[in-house]
Amino acid sequence: MRRSLTAHILELLGRKKIILISGPRQVGKTTLAKSLRPNFSYYNYDIKEDLNVFLKNEWDRSHELIIFDEIHKKRNWKLWLKGIYDSGELKKNDFV
Repeated sequence: MRRSLTAHILELLGRKKIILISGPRQVGKTTLAKSLRPNFSYYNYDIKEDLNVFLKNEWDRSHELIIFDEIHKKRNWKLWLKGIYDSGELKKNDFV
């Protein structure tokens, strides 16, 4: 299902922007994010195996899109995300 926001989000991704998608539970935020690019990395803060990604910044940088789900549960997530972006670690990747 193509959503009305998709074109706008894709335009912002083309500018190497961080996109934050928020909304009520179970409305399709994750599905929307995963539909933006065929080549993506997906990490969920609720999944134990993914926690090292958040703790050690060890995500797969070979994909054209990185999706961090449930990131709002990470303490100081806004500062963490800003630090990653400001350090230039995301210049080669799009990020949702």
